[in-house]
Amino acid sequence: MQNKRFEWLSFGTWGLGLLGIIGCIILYLIKDDNISNFLSANKFLLIFISLFVIGVISSCCYMRYCEKEATLTEKQIIDYIKKAISEDTKIKIDESVVSRIEVKLEDIQKQHSAFETTLYEKLENAFFTKNSNIKFLQNMAASISDKNSAWTKEQIERFLKCMESINDMMKKEK
Repeated sequence: MQNKRFEWLSFGTWGLGLLGIIGCIILYLIKDDNISNFLSANKFLLIFISLFVIGVISSCCYMRYCEKEATLTEKQIIDYIKKAISEDTKIKIDESVVSRIEVKLEDIQKQHSAFETTLYEKLENAFFTKNSNIKFLQNMAASISDKNSAWTKEQIERFLKCMESINDMMKKEK
């Protein structure tokens, strides 16, 4: 509210000064002795010029202040969010935003369940049937024994541990 008052005051001062300058110039050009003596146009011209200059300077300051105030940096935005969270500030969210978030959440849940189902089926095919276990392990062992293999010692040790646990599981199933 105070910013609006300052805005009107500065632009009003600017406008009043401009109108005064124009009026003084018109009166000065008329050169009527009665008006010149009565108003002393030179003094009024100086007063209105100073009003005009003050109005222009205050308007420029106001515009620069508003421009700085309106521009928020990313750090300021993050600070405002952190402050709102730390103070447990209630934030009002529009219904359209809530509905869009719910739709996105449902899409993510559908994708997650589809992915989970597919992953479970692939894992089941790869690890829970004896034939696929053997074929899978044979392919892995063949890739380890290849001379151009990029397997590290740690990966080979992990593979051997997995192989042992799978063999133990297969023995328990029998």
